[in-house]
Amino acid sequence: MNRVWWVTIPLLIFSCSANFSSKESYKDFCSTYIGKTVKVKATYLGWKCPKNCGLPPITRSDVCWTINNFCIYSLPVENLNPINDINKSYLLEVKVLKNKKGICYLKVLSISALMNTKR
Repeated sequence: MNRVWWVTIPLLIFSCSANFSSKESYKDFCSTYIGKTVKVKATYLGWKCPKNCGLPPITRSDVCWTINNFCIYSLPVENLNPINDINKSYLLEVKVLKNKKGICYLKVLSISALMNTKR
């Protein structure tokens, strides 16, 4: 039986100069929800990933999201353009996975638009 966990994480929209990395929050998120399906509010960064987000965990086409105060990659999302659709907020249903090296990433199962603000 699949369970969907609701994750209450405040939504923050970041400018390019914001601090995207909070290793503690990223590690807590990944260790808590690995292998589970959860709903999160996130801002789409497409291919504009901050350097401290690291390298894409699966393919070069992976895209970035900000959740709370950290960034995380996901597999490419159908119907989202990684160049033109950035800085828009969404409610995502995701499966939290990790690759062979233990790096956490998301597989987006469903997506709903929230506030679509371009910065």
